[in-house]
Amino acid sequence: MKFAKPFLISFSLLAFAGAAQAQSGQQQGARQQLGVQQQSQQKGEMRTSELIGQKVKDSQGKELGEIKDVVLDLQGGKVHAAVLEFGGFMGVGEKNFAFPLRQLEPGGEQGQLTMNIDKQKLENAEGFAQGQWPAMDDEYWGRIGGQASTGETRPQGEPQRKVLVRASELDGKTVQDNSGQDVGEIRHVMVDMKSGQLRDIVVDVKDAGQARVQASSLSIGTGDKLVLDMDAGQLKRQGGGNRQ
Repeated sequence: MKFAKPFLISFSLLAFAGAAQAQSGQQQGARQQLGVQQQSQQKGEMRTSELIGQKVKDSQGKELGEIKDVVLDLQGGKVHAAVLEFGGFMGVGEKNFAFPLRQLEPGGEQGQLTMNIDKQKLENAEGFAQGQWPAMDDEYWGRIGGQASTGETRPQGEPQRKVLVRASELDGKTVQDNSGQDVGEIRHVMVDMKSGQLRDIVVDVKDAGQARVQASSLSIGTGDKLVLDMDAGQLKRQGGGNRQ
C-alpha cells in the first residue's frame, strides 16, 4: 500500500503530460490551419460567401455600405462586378451600385474593405433599388462593373458578356454532368480579389468528397441547374475525398 500514492501521482503526471501534449498538438494544428488560411488570403483568394456582407468604407474612413452580392461571368471566368448596397436606413432608401472587384482593397479590420470613391458622388448618383435589379442581359451589365450611373464604360472591343449569374444564387445549386445526371452541388465559389478572376468552383460530389472545377466548364441548364462539360466519372476522380 505504501507504493499506491507515488503510483497515483506518477499516473496523474503522465495523464497531465498526455493531455498537455494533445492540447499542444491541437494548437499546432490550429496554427498550421490558420497559416494555410492566411497564405490563401495573401494570395488574394476568397469565397464569395465570405465577401458578401463585408462592410465597405471610403479612403477617409466613412462607411459606404456593404457588399450585397457578386456578379459572375461564368464563360469568361471573371468576377463581373461586386454590388455595393449604399445608404438608406432600416431597410428603406438603400440603392445599389456595381463596381469592378479590383476597386476593393482590404480594410484595417477583419470583414472590412475600402474603396477609393467619394461618398458624395454615390449620394448624388442613381443606383438601382433592392429587388429591382437590372436583368442580367440588360445594357447596364454590359458596362464594366455595371457603372452606368458613374460614367465608366466598357473598354472598346470587349465582347458583351452573356452568362452572368449572382454568386448568392450559386451556393447549393445542383450540378449535372454532361449526360444530365445529378452529380453534386455547388459548395464554394473562389475568387481572386486582386485580379478579379474566378479561381475555381468547389463542388460537393456525391460519394466522392469535393472537387474544384473551372467556372468555364459550367453552363446554365434547365430547371435552374448547372451542367458540367464532363461525365460523372471524371468529376469523381477530381474529388478524392477533399473537404473545404
